[in-house]
Amino acid sequence: MSLQTALLGADEAYLVGMSNKGLYKRAVKDLSAADGAVTYQDDTAEVTICGETCNIRDPLWESSCTCPSRSICRHVLTAILWLKEHTEPIAAAEPTETLSEPQPPVPEPELPAVPAAQTKPPTEEEPIRECAAAGLSLLSDVLRWGLVRLPESMADHFETAAVRCHNHRMAEAENLLRGIGNSLKNCRERRAVFRTESFLSLLSAAAQHLQLICSEPVTEELLGTFRSAYEDYRGELRLLPIGGRELLS
Repeated sequence: MSLQTALLGADEAYLVGMSNKGLYKRAVKDLSAADGAVTYQDDTAEVTICGETCNIRDPLWESSCTCPSRSICRHVLTAILWLKEHTEPIAAAEPTETLSEPQPPVPEPELPAVPAAQTKPPTEEEPIRECAAAGLSLLSDVLRWGLVRLPESMADHFETAAVRCHNHRMAEAENLLRGIGNSLKNCRERRAVFRTESFLSLLSAAAQHLQLICSEPVTEELLGTFRSAYEDYRGELRLLPIGGRELLS
């Protein structure tokens, strides 16, 4: 997918999923007074805006900025919004004229009627499949780079992907991607809780689940459900302060 296509498909929900609602609103506000300049190199746009320089690339969540932020910042969002306003829509190919003799129209075959209960609007499944495909792309990046060469921001990218899954009601995918992101943070910070076997198991489960979403009919059972109720555990809560020798009652 080209950068132009990625920009045209980046709607409000997509950009909020990359960051958060507050940053998006701040970027929209900054855009009204922003005066940007862009330089294209290969399939990357270098945008100077709001006093910073942003490198916008496909996929958009891999864009970077010269500000100290290590994740998607308001400058990157403002640059993307500015590029969307200055990106021309992809022109459809014009039909070519032919000199052949006109042919009688071919009758269209009659298709059997499909019961309404079996139909599903494609617009409901397409964003979910695109979200799943973006998650698979992240998984392939992990396998391609390996844990040693993996960028430090990859954990943040998985958290962003988990937020996008939440916006599309993809409960199981959100849980798996967020678990991978947390494991990457533990690995990056060299925490003893990180286990290679558990991490590989998460990668495998996420890949299988996202691949099913891309290839199978999207159903609520496939996407999973969010927890709607919580259990209360009765008992006495006792706190032990760090360094303390006695339990507080």
